[in-house]
Amino acid sequence: MIIHSHNLLPATGLPFVAVCGITCQSQADRAVSFGARCLLFDFVPDHLHAISAEHAACISSANVSRMGRFAAGDFSGIRETMKRARLDFAVLQGACDPVAASWALGRERIVRAFSGTPVTQETVDAWTPHCCGLMILAEDEEQLRRIAGVKTALPRILSFTGRREELGGFRPDGIALEAPGYCTLLSELLAVSSA
Repeated sequence: MIIHSHNLLPATGLPFVAVCGITCQSQADRAVSFGARCLLFDFVPDHLHAISAEHAACISSANVSRMGRFAAGDFSGIRETMKRARLDFAVLQGACDPVAASWALGRERIVRAFSGTPVTQETVDAWTPHCCGLMILAEDEEQLRRIAGVKTALPRILSFTGRREELGGFRPDGIALEAPGYCTLLSELLAVSSA
């Protein structure tokens, strides 16, 4: 199932929640049972939850999208891994040229990850024509304030490990939850959205 850019965020009214670091079928099933709309597999070398394309392809994920997190660079290798792992989107982190990335992978399949560097209006503007969404690591309140102040038409997916109340008034378009402990936060988010 290929989910194109206009479907990055589901039209169901439920919050878009991606669960990161999936390495086995039981994790995938549990994430989906708690309401995850996306599973994220890690293809970054030496990552704690790194997985092979063949292993990821064996994990079933009916009715949810599939993302892969990559260290940007070898776009032909990323494209091949996406095909073998049955991925809908590539989450690109690290330094790379936005034009080269969108040319190689297709704008509608790229989610640009920002982590470890401050998010600025300038960097978001540079990526806006070349991706379908932004995934931003929120490390502290300062980063949250900066993210909330960025203007963009792209969906903003917040990579988050804390508690819901730590988000303050910021309402991202989606949340990427890092295991472990995602189930508690996911049930909190779903309870708030249905209230």
